[in-house]
Amino acid sequence: MSTKYYLLRHAEADYTRPSEVKTKGWGLDLAPLSKKGRKQVENIAADVHKISPEIIITSPTTRTMETTLILLQHLDAEFRVEFDLHEWIPGFDFEWRNIDDIYRIEKEFEAFGGEYRGDDEKNWESLSMIRMRGTTILDYYSDYSTVLLESRQLQNELICPHLNKPFTITTLTNSDFCWIWDMM
Repeated sequence: MSTKYYLLRHAEADYTRPSEVKTKGWGLDLAPLSKKGRKQVENIAADVHKISPEIIITSPTTRTMETTLILLQHLDAEFRVEFDLHEWIPGFDFEWRNIDDIYRIEKEFEAFGGEYRGDDEKNWESLSMIRMRGTTILDYYSDYSTVLLESRQLQNELICPHLNKPFTITTLTNSDFCWIWDMM
C-alpha cells in the first residue's frame, strides 16, 4: 500500500503564560493556542476534511495537540501523539529560557551544517538524530492510506529532503499561520 502523507503546521500559539512563569526548556511547549490560532484552525478545517486523513499524528506540544483536537471535531480520524515528533532539542541540558536562547543555539547548529564535526560533540540535537526520529515515525505509519502529520520539525525540512523516498511539497492551504502541505 502506498501512503499519502500530509504535513500540518500548527496554528498560532500564545506564549504569554509560559513567559510569565519563566518556564525553561520544553516548558515553552506548554503554550496553548491563541484566540487567533483557534480561529485559524477552524478556517482550515474544511480543507483538512477534503484530504480525509485516516490518522492524525501530532507532536507532544500543547499547540499541536490543541490544533488537532479542534480539527477532530470536523473529522472521523484516529489521533496519536508521538513523542519523537517533538521539536529540535537545542540543548540536552534543557536550560534554554526563551526564543532568543534557541535562536542563538540555532545559529551554531546552522554554522555546523547541523552535524557535529569530528570529536567536537555539541549540546544540541544533530540533523542526523532528527532525521532518524522522523523517518522511523513515517515508516511506522506506512500501513495507513492517508496520514496527516503535525510537526514543525518536518515542515522545517530537516527530515524531508533526506527521506530516500520520492516526494513533493505542495501547499494545499494557507491561512497566514496554519497550513497543509501535500508531502508525497
